[in-house]
Amino acid sequence: MLRKPNGYDAAQAVKIGESTYIEPGWYPATILKVAEGSTSNGSEYLEFSFDIIDGPFTRYYEKDYKAQNPGLGYDKKWRGVVRYFMTEKSLGMLKGGITAIEESNTGYKFDWNEATVKGKKVGVGIRREQYESNTGELKFTTRPFAFIDIKKVLAGDMEPPKDRLLNNNAQAPSRPAGNTPPGYQTPGPTSAPSYPNLETLADDEELPF
Repeated sequence: MLRKPNGYDAAQAVKIGESTYIEPGWYPATILKVAEGSTSNGSEYLEFSFDIIDGPFTRYYEKDYKAQNPGLGYDKKWRGVVRYFMTEKSLGMLKGGITAIEESNTGYKFDWNEATVKGKKVGVGIRREQYESNTGELKFTTRPFAFIDIKKVLAGDMEPPKDRLLNNNAQAPSRPAGNTPPGYQTPGPTSAPSYPNLETLADDEELPF
């Protein structure tokens, strides 16, 4: 009789050949954590961790995190992050992201206290970004890149985010406008500011928050 590993029944199956990448678009999200950080060259940033709370990709980053296998030679990493740099030339982008959080949560004012940010709703943009592989081949990956007012996302009429191309060396295939993922439980225009139709993300000891 073979021994079943502990946690096997709860593990998410990784099916080879079936794409599990999140589609580019605009998504409603909940912020789980905000922290300061810096790059190897000393550039400081604020990093907002979040997860999706509506549609077919609900809890996408939680599922991705739990499916990662640290035994393959790397540490588990939460990939649902938007990073805003705090350099002088980037302050406009940072302030735009913070304004999006404030606009998404009626009456909320960002006070630079990380404890008050957790649980706040916001819209997040996810786009395709081009990169060069080790073999020199140009490929695409999908990453979060910015926050917007969640009400614009729930309205369902946003144009899809443009691909970020590497040195403008390639033409990305065109995609139709109106990239709202199927299955959204979009509330009507008179919905309460509490967004009652959206997923509530409960604390989970397995997650890094």
